[in-house]
Amino acid sequence: MTIKKRTNKKTNKKEYKCRYSFKTSDGVLHDTETGWFPSEKEAKEAAKRLKEEKEKAETNNTHNRERLVKNVFSEFVDYLYQKDKETDATTYYNYYSWSHAILNKHIPKDIEKLKIKELTPSAYYNWLNTINKKSSVGGKYIRCIRDALYKFNGYLQDENYYLNLSEYLSYSAALKEVPLKSISVNNKEDAGLRHWYNVNQLHALVSYYRENLGEFNSFYWYTFFYVLFFSGMRVEEIVALQWNDIDFNLGTLTIDDSIARVETKERVKKRLNENVKKTKNKDSVRTIPILDFYYELLKDYSESYQYQFNLKKTEMSDCFVFPNLTHNNPNEYQLHDNIANALQKAAKAKKLPKTDAQMFRHSCAYFLIVEPPKGLGYDISKVYDYFGHQNESMIRTVYGRFSKEQKTDKLLTTFSDIATTYIKPDTVKQKEAEIARLIERITGDNKELNKARKERIFGQIDYVSKKTNKTVYYYRKSDKDIIKEYKANNPNCRLQFVQET
Repeated sequence: MTIKKRTNKKTNKKEYKCRYSFKTSDGVLHDTETGWFPSEKEAKEAAKRLKEEKEKAETNNTHNRERLVKNVFSEFVDYLYQKDKETDATTYYNYYSWSHAILNKHIPKDIEKLKIKELTPSAYYNWLNTINKKSSVGGKYIRCIRDALYKFNGYLQDENYYLNLSEYLSYSAALKEVPLKSISVNNKEDAGLRHWYNVNQLHALVSYYRENLGEFNSFYWYTFFYVLFFSGMRVEEIVALQWNDIDFNLGTLTIDDSIARVETKERVKKRLNENVKKTKNKDSVRTIPILDFYYELLKDYSESYQYQFNLKKTEMSDCFVFPNLTHNNPNEYQLHDNIANALQKAAKAKKLPKTDAQMFRHSCAYFLIVEPPKGLGYDISKVYDYFGHQNESMIRTVYGRFSKEQKTDKLLTTFSDIATTYIKPDTVKQKEAEIARLIERITGDNKELNKARKERIFGQIDYVSKKTNKTVYYYRKSDKDIIKEYKANNPNCRLQFVQET
């Protein structure tokens, strides 16, 4: 240690500073010095203390570099979660969501086994590039993942996991070099991993549940896929749907909340308790008509729901329309993975093309736009707000994926008034008749459905009679014959049967 001294011009007093050296974990000797002190003793004591602190920090840094990347990344995710809780801004939540996805799905085996000291620019490059090559992720998603890896790289630098700044910079540069896939490419469709369904394929899918519609679990999924298809809701919107969002008198359904796959249960519970709603954008908040295709079905489902969970109608308000059935709790929202599993199971059993729940939204757009008898034939400009979009671009993207024959049919119909060589296939009345037949084909009288409904109502009455203290069973006017049959078969039933007004 060497001592420097000076006379302070302002105070005219002597001051001392001490120059000292310490060795970093890479074996390099560094010289530095303290600030000015009023005595030589204080300067030496400060130098000794600072030397010990720096060498201890270097020892800790060496230990940190022995840790596994996956373990440190897990701590990084926890750090983002805590930061998100401490602030109202969405910045940390976005990073948390993306990083949480990386931790659960996108840490390659070779990266998991690496220690921090073994990380290299090529390891970072391969990490991002491995995710980039997955057919299951899109261009926008991969850019979010890259931002999360940038953030993780900065976290390692801030927490002294790196020896020097050049490591941090070289790793960031490696991430920038990855040639990311185009945002416009729909990778799952290109890879044949998902398709959109027409009405006939929808019927084939839900027929998987028809044999057991007397059981609530089957009726649940039967109703779920019909509502998802014809409402055009996003998956995160239908899992957030509550009964107070549905008005059977007006025949409307209000969408004002969504629950994303990456959102934790704790966060959902907290914001719902505080009545905080979250949607993709301001145009996502919308009230849509409940189409004839599923109006009666949804009403029927609401009654079965009421008895399944032993609720009064007034108690259903804040319950989820499609809750997680695992714990038979109407206040637990359905998980995205459960929906994917149910869809995959039914599609595989019915030998249908691979798809995912989000494609039902595209299928609905196709159904509304394509001409009868395959669809309803609405103009694109009149239906985009049904889906909660800011403009027509998404619908036109769907339209852009029509087959050549479908595009031709749509264009010829649109310009039939001035296409002199084209023979108009339909008058307005004929088109209306075709739509009416389409509605009847989808919602028409079905012996299987009627039989299943009777089985469900019989089961509901037995449940209320034997397992609850209720004395009255309310039924709809349309179920009068079913109630009559039940009373004839069960003359000793203790319940009083009252028709709803």
